[in-house]
Amino acid sequence: MPQELSLINIIDYFQSISIDHKKINDFYYGPEYDFGVSVPVTYPCMFVIPQPSTLRKDSLVLNHKIQIVDINQGDVSNRNSILSSTLRTAQEIK
Repeated sequence: MPQELSLINIIDYFQSISIDHKKINDFYYGPEYDFGVSVPVTYPCMFVIPQPSTLRKDSLVLNHKIQIVDINQGDVSNRNSILSSTLRTAQEIK
């Protein structure tokens, strides 16, 4: 019998990825408009955003957008360095 997954299991799975990665300092799951509103974010952060799902005859397909986000402190002189670093972090996630 296939193992049933709950949304909590899925969130826990994504969060464990963020905890295990030495460059990721925080984790958030939810809609974009709630990100950083109620709780301060420690950057870099793994941000998992639920996307529209598909209900099929025998299954439910849940889609998610995963972002690794960081923030510039002050000017934008290190923007390319931050973009490069977050891309590398995303590529390291297995």
